[in-house]
Amino acid sequence: MADLQFDLSDVPLKGQKKSKGSNNGLIFLLLLLLCSQSVLLYAVAVLKRSGEQPGAALSAEQTLELAQKLENLDLPHEAVAVWQQYLALTRPDAEKAAKLWYRIGMVQQDGRLYSEAIASYARSQALCQVEILEPEIARRTQECLEQLGQFAALRRDIRQRTDVTADGSSAAGAPEVLAEIGAWKITRADYERSLERQVEATLGMLPPGSDSSERNKRRQAMLQRLNDPKNFASQFQQFIVGELLYREARERKLHEQPQFQSFLRLSERRYLEQGLLNTLPQPAVSEAEMQFYYEKHPAEFQQEDGAAKPFGEVREQIRQTLFQQKLQESQQQLIASLIDKYDVVYHTARIPEVPEASAGEP
Repeated sequence: MADLQFDLSDVPLKGQKKSKGSNNGLIFLLLLLLCSQSVLLYAVAVLKRSGEQPGAALSAEQTLELAQKLENLDLPHEAVAVWQQYLALTRPDAEKAAKLWYRIGMVQQDGRLYSEAIASYARSQALCQVEILEPEIARRTQECLEQLGQFAALRRDIRQRTDVTADGSSAAGAPEVLAEIGAWKITRADYERSLERQVEATLGMLPPGSDSSERNKRRQAMLQRLNDPKNFASQFQQFIVGELLYREARERKLHEQPQFQSFLRLSERRYLEQGLLNTLPQPAVSEAEMQFYYEKHPAEFQQEDGAAKPFGEVREQIRQTLFQQKLQESQQQLIASLIDKYDVVYHTARIPEVPEASAGEP
């Protein structure tokens, strides 16, 4: 058998360093890798900078065309954003900027963004009061306030635009003070805002069933009743008395008493329960559904002479009946989903059943 030959001349012994020449290849390879990485990082940086160059952005003319196109496509959010980009690009003078903000307000108003539209109209006037736009801004601002149901704010806006002093100048800068409690000067605007909050709280606790236009009508009627000159003095007196009672109760720290805290938690609980139910979508009742119900339940609409009431007379009654039925179904679906979500288990064996009524009981 041939002898096996092992040449260990190239393997360094323990504690023995390899010759300097043997490391040259490894060093060269490391330098090559570092250079490659540097080139790659430089290329990435160049690509990023090229994407941020002005040439990649839209010009002022292109931005203008895009804003007009989005406006024509009835995309108010997108159109407003591009119009604002156009303002930032062009930096127009005060009058032109005021006209552009007026146009932005129109886009927002047409898109039912009424609060945003009011802010844009106000910004237009703050930049420059363009004479030809003033009546249009006044009219459109009032339209937006009406849509928002802010009738007290609407009256304040109208009064601010129409009130003048004896010399013909505007009296808008002088607030109308109705009373003073210490250092607090209570203006008519303060009082009207408190009335609005009172009305909103009342409407918020009403059961669902009316659309937004109907709620706006009710809101306007309530505010008109509270602002009726016949009732104004007594209502304002109640407002002052309520403020005094509130301040005294806070000073006596009644709100820190345990029974008040318990009542507050219970009230919050009830309000949240009802508030969650009020967030359910309002069910729609079609004309066909009402007609079908009318035909299937003739006994409900039978008169003393045996004839049925005309459909037109009972239409709203049927709508309310179907609305409540659908609303109850929606609430039951919500409760069923919550039972599953929170893993509710009824121990029916321990829950007493409702006793049956005896024959003599109604």
